[in-house]
Amino acid sequence: MDSNALPTKRNLLTIKQHLILARKGHDLLDIKLNVLMREKKRVEKIANEIREELRRLYSIAERAKVIAEIETREGKVQEILETATKESLPYKLNETCAALDEAFFAWEQVLSEEKKLTQLEEAIAKLKSRISRTKKRASALRNIVIPTYEKRVKFISERLEEHERDEMIRLKTARLWIF
Repeated sequence: MDSNALPTKRNLLTIKQHLILARKGHDLLDIKLNVLMREKKRVEKIANEIREELRRLYSIAERAKVIAEIETREGKVQEILETATKESLPYKLNETCAALDEAFFAWEQVLSEEKKLTQLEEAIAKLKSRISRTKKRASALRNIVIPTYEKRVKFISERLEEHERDEMIRLKTARLWIF
């Protein structure tokens, strides 16, 4: 046993306080784990909704792209859509058809939703990491720290009780000799 397990009342009180603190910590980690799990489910639900919306927007954007390719009769529609940004269009609005504009804005919505989905997936990955760490910590408290403190409390309590019994017997024996 280490010096913290010496059978003294001070060590017993200290270890009991550590045990109480470890149990409270375990309870708090359980609460944290539940909150993280609920948050992960909530974010996953939102991500699934965005995936559905993304599928819908993707089909609309593909249809708009096909229509734009048919109306412009040029093979540059894909190239224009890939190089386009919100700030500057790679074509002049008065020189193209409305279908190209619709395709451009439809793909812009797809990219915007993909960005949101990516951010949510990163958040889910971080939540999974936090959940894993919290499970490990709670498990360590439950399976290692708390049982160790309980064993120490039991050991010290038994030793102190044994010492008190020995002391009581010694005092009774001493009284018999005096009288």
